[in-house]
Amino acid sequence: MRRKKGIRFAAVMAAVLVALTALPQAAFAAVQTTQEMQADALKSLGLFEGTAAGYQLHRKPTRMEAVTMLIHLLGEDSAAKAGGWKHPFADVPDWAQNYAGYAYNKGLSSGVSAAGFGSDRDCTEAEYLTFVLRALGYDDRRGDFAWDSPYALAKRVGLINTETPLRRFSRGDMVSISYKALTAPLSSDTSIAVVDSLGYNYGVLKDKLIEKGAFTAAQYISATEVYAQGPKTVKAVYLTFDDGPSAKVTPRILAALEENGVPATFFVLGNMTEKNPQLVRQEYEEGHKVATHGYSHDYKYLYASADNLLSDIKKGNAAIDMALGFPYDNRVFRFPGGSYGRSKAFPEAVKNAGYTYYDWNASGEDATKKKGSTAKEIAASAAATSKGKQGDLIVLFHDAATKSTTADALPEIIKYYRDQGYVFRTLE
Repeated sequence: MRRKKGIRFAAVMAAVLVALTALPQAAFAAVQTTQEMQADALKSLGLFEGTAAGYQLHRKPTRMEAVTMLIHLLGEDSAAKAGGWKHPFADVPDWAQNYAGYAYNKGLSSGVSAAGFGSDRDCTEAEYLTFVLRALGYDDRRGDFAWDSPYALAKRVGLINTETPLRRFSRGDMVSISYKALTAPLSSDTSIAVVDSLGYNYGVLKDKLIEKGAFTAAQYISATEVYAQGPKTVKAVYLTFDDGPSAKVTPRILAALEENGVPATFFVLGNMTEKNPQLVRQEYEEGHKVATHGYSHDYKYLYASADNLLSDIKKGNAAIDMALGFPYDNRVFRFPGGSYGRSKAFPEAVKNAGYTYYDWNASGEDATKKKGSTAKEIAASAAATSKGKQGDLIVLFHDAATKSTTADALPEIIKYYRDQGYVFRTLE
């Protein structure tokens, strides 16, 4: 029995070493996403500041962040920062005191209760569209649109492409709407006549902001020219976690990711998803990618035939759908044990079924020691296996119940990749 266990462990180690030598799926250079480009443009115009942890486009915006963005789009940032604004709210963070006071005194937001602004509450898509439409001069009180259903007007003026509400509204979506708002038509009651060098008249938000001194025409042209030139190449790192969710470790990993403001990809097992559906929902709600690792992690069953593998993937995805409460239609997969050393029939079957599969080209090596690795060892392994890699990094970790030191290592790991100039992405 001991001999068999030793052989199995050696085989696992060999597979890991092979996986770390080459990874076709990871040998690509990432470019900026559209939302990242839009965020850069807005930041250059003084309309978007991001956070200490970066843009954090993956997470949901708070009501306070949305109101602050509204004030920027109104061209009233300087007036708000001037201070002296009083308000009755007890839940406003220090950085937002002037913005909350300005919004309250100008009737932009009356809060959610007599003493509560609702600063940390999630802002919905409908709420933000309402804020932006008001910045454009449209008024729900006079019947231009309904505050709880602004989609028709928002589509008509070009803020969104469809009237179907997003299932999950993120800071990236907020950035996209804000960027599109710059060239959206103002309400006739607030339109201004601006004539450019060619004699064209405009009545759009960016002209209003130029007139108010929020930025100059030259600054706007510079910002949009950079955007028009297309995305820049970036160094991307994809933190990935296999074999969860587990009740003890996954919450700690999610907390570390939240504290450091980075997204990750969770390759969840169907049988663990059924045990901890609330954690899969939390992964999704916090802006991480939920992908499948199949259902069983039973090598003997999975790799007996391609049909078995596809059946296991389908069962794993069904568990995700059940946990989230809607058809998630996940198409991202990771082979248990990786795809290396498998018959070509398995990757071909997976691709033919419409899935994209990802292995890894770096690892925290948190599953290579029988007695487990310390947090320092995991962080050191992640750094060592990342050095000299071409293209982007897909880094393997685990969030199974025995991997508590992986959670301990995450702050140091995230700092390492940030210091190396990487941006954090999710696999799609």
